[in-house]
Amino acid sequence: MDFELRQLRYFVALSRLQNFRQAADELRISQAALTKSIQKLEDRLQLKLFDRTTRTVIATDAGEHLFAYATDVLSKAAELQQEADLLRGASKGNISIGTGPYPPECLISPALQKMIGQDKNISVDIRIGGPEEMLAALLDRRLDFVIYDVSNYEVSARSENIEVELLPPEPVVALFRTGHPLDGTIMSFEEGIKYPWATPTPPPFFKRRLPPELRVINGPQFNMDSISACVSLVRRTDVMTLLPLSVAIDLSQGGEFRYTRTALPFVTNMGIHFVKGRTLSPAAKDLIREIRKVANSNSKLEA
Repeated sequence: MDFELRQLRYFVALSRLQNFRQAADELRISQAALTKSIQKLEDRLQLKLFDRTTRTVIATDAGEHLFAYATDVLSKAAELQQEADLLRGASKGNISIGTGPYPPECLISPALQKMIGQDKNISVDIRIGGPEEMLAALLDRRLDFVIYDVSNYEVSARSENIEVELLPPEPVVALFRTGHPLDGTIMSFEEGIKYPWATPTPPPFFKRRLPPELRVINGPQFNMDSISACVSLVRRTDVMTLLPLSVAIDLSQGGEFRYTRTALPFVTNMGIHFVKGRTLSPAAKDLIREIRKVANSNSKLEA
């Protein structure tokens, strides 16, 4: 039977998201192109894969049954390409990483610095996004691995397909501009809630450690997509942010920023997430080894 891997990728994405618009956005194609591809796949298989209404898309029994086969085919195709690259000697392979806002600064960039110059043929693609978006891309084999706070996937229905390597925790500190009223102090809860904060969306692990009085704070708060956006606001105002200690140390070197411990010590809760049974390229394995070294070093830092 003749069909394209692209059609299987589209089928898997639509099965997972159950929404044409969301699947088309994730695949970066038009809804019309996605609809046409699914129709062609159904024609070739001579099966109805989805029940469609004006608002929902639900896989039929046949669609649910074939979903596992489609994901397996895509996985094997990716492994075949990796093996072909190795046999051809073209490179150790490309690396695609999914992550949240913190790991690129405290883990991935320092690890890549150690790899620069070791292999000119390595290509690295780092994608930053929400936890569900990264998990979906990982399961679809568009990412080699994901580095994220492990608590984000505790209740995921797809977590049984994921293997997690927990990384050593790193201290988290409060960062503010030099001259801030809290400069030179260890921040108490009472003092901390007097000022606005700019942070990425905190993971469940972090929220559970907050005392009740900090879970609902009156006044301006800023939810940012990136560390750089938080730091930009901190630079100009009395807004504060929370950062892994290694990042805060780097930022404070120029004298523009200061950092302090919080009354309740916070730590990172990062893990490397893999698809169970998937073979990674030598390049990906090399980078993971460097990430482990960086994480071990960061865990020994003291605020």
